Amino acid sequence: IQNSIDSPENASPLFSVSPNPARSSVSVSLANPADPGCSLSLRDASGHEVRTLPLPAGSSHTTLSVKNLPVGPYFITLTTPDNSSTLKLILQ
Repeated sequence: IQNSIDSPENASPLFSVSPNPARSSVSVSLANPADPGCSLSLRDASGHEVRTLPLPAGSSHTTLSVKNLPVGPYFITLTTPDNSSTLKLILQ
């Protein structure tokens, strides 16, 4: 499931997450290898940042642990030097 928050309908997503909904971890796949300075951040429904993960340059996949977080909606954002994209993530 991809729930893009800020991407136009016809734009290719910068990344995807699975599974969604998730329980203990999510797999994050980038459409292109990460540039230097890319990071992922996870925010709860109140906007509080609960996780930040710098991405090594050249990486195209990572796993983000969410096992100790309360259930509910979250927003995961990929930030690159030139852009950012946010997807909705549901924790069960």
